[in-house]
Amino acid sequence: MEDSELLMRDTVCTETYGECHKYCQVGLFCKIYCSPMCCVSSAVFQLQCKFFNSETSYAHNSSTFNLKPEYFSEYTGSAFGVYATEDVTFIFKVPLLVQNYRLALVVLMNVDYLVFRDEPIPL
Repeated sequence: MEDSELLMRDTVCTETYGECHKYCQVGLFCKIYCSPMCCVSSAVFQLQCKFFNSETSYAHNSSTFNLKPEYFSEYTGSAFGVYATEDVTFIFKVPLLVQNYRLALVVLMNVDYLVFRDEPIPL
């Protein structure tokens, strides 16, 4: 799997980008076999949405956006998301169009308060 050089915050704060199977509700099993977004409690998603800023996120509403069936977890564990490709134009003195640029669409970030499904929520 390739990495992405560009992480972009997703405009939808509660999307898991895939089905969360019933077996993903078991904490350790989920961490090994399921999408990272399926392993997080709904309370964490709700808390994140409370502080969500759609003006600084990526709307991915272009015709060249293509979601990949690959999930990622940032190496420090502070962000989770999915990979996608997009035609991106970088504005320099001469615009540079990069087709199928691989980006990481961050669904959950700054999850210092991360609570997995089988753990109690700290007060």
